[in-house]
Amino acid sequence: MGDDKQKRYEDILKRIANRKPFGQDSVNPKPSSPRDLILDALNTYDTLDKLAQKPYDHIIVHGPKVRRFKTWSGVVIWYRNKGYTGYKVLSLFGVWVHQNNTSINLIIGIRQLPYRAAVYNAEGYFASIRNDFKLFYDDKGQPPTTDGTILFQTVYQAKERLAYRQTLSNIITQWYTDVNVD
Repeated sequence: MGDDKQKRYEDILKRIANRKPFGQDSVNPKPSSPRDLILDALNTYDTLDKLAQKPYDHIIVHGPKVRRFKTWSGVVIWYRNKGYTGYKVLSLFGVWVHQNNTSINLIIGIRQLPYRAAVYNAEGYFASIRNDFKLFYDDKGQPPTTDGTILFQTVYQAKERLAYRQTLSNIITQWYTDVNVD
């Protein structure tokens, strides 16, 4: 009987260790699609995570979050102006890989999202916005089109991976400088 209790105890500990953190999405699974593998090869999640952790003078930054759809995958951070009315427009800064027929496009850009919820409740907003933006802005996090700002776009070629990483780094440095200007 003692062995059964010990096995049950070990099983409970294993389940606790493997569960997702309370109030958070489960840890992002390993990349599975070719688009996810490209984002992983470019180290986009870690790069945008470091960007989200930096100090900002005029904006509040959250994320990153991995977004996926049938033809694209992306990693985004979202930010808004500080102040009570800052919620009215949320901006996404991200890196997307988009399947376009036989080619794969790499896009770095920014999109503006208007607030779409029926009412604004500051307490509910601040409790939720740190984890996701979909509830209040009704958006999947798709790549920018003509409505957004495309900072870089190219047909992805694996041999250019390091050049793309450097381009991302340069764009992030410029973006960070731009958002911290008075």
